[in-house]
Amino acid sequence: MSKKKLVKNLNEFLIAQSAELPLQQQRLDYIYLEELQAYKSFLEQARELGYESLAKSLPPAATIIEKTEIESKFRFAKEEGKEFSICIRTLNLSYTKRFSYLEFSENSLNITIQRVPFSQKDEQKTRRTNHKKDE
Repeated sequence: MSKKKLVKNLNEFLIAQSAELPLQQQRLDYIYLEELQAYKSFLEQARELGYESLAKSLPPAATIIEKTEIESKFRFAKEEGKEFSICIRTLNLSYTKRFSYLEFSENSLNITIQRVPFSQKDEQKTRRTNHKKDE
């Protein structure tokens, strides 16, 4: 797996978050295919030992993401201030005058991706294309 780059600004952060969402299902599909390969060998061993019917009741399940949500909140703050101070150490006296101004803004962003199911024709076409790529 590649190392994640540090984002330099808010725009890069949002693009990185949005770009990562579609890859989640691809990762889950890859894991599912690995589990299917392991299940094939498990099923063959169970068949040899006479436990085929029991093994057939334990196939791996595909995980399909139906909805993904990301919520980000941002708070930008700016503080300006001035301070004046006089201190007389021998008498342990001091005088301080301070002025400060705080300005902030809060923003939030919600990203929701809803899975749109394929029609059966599209799904068959996708499977054929992916099967050709694997060969």
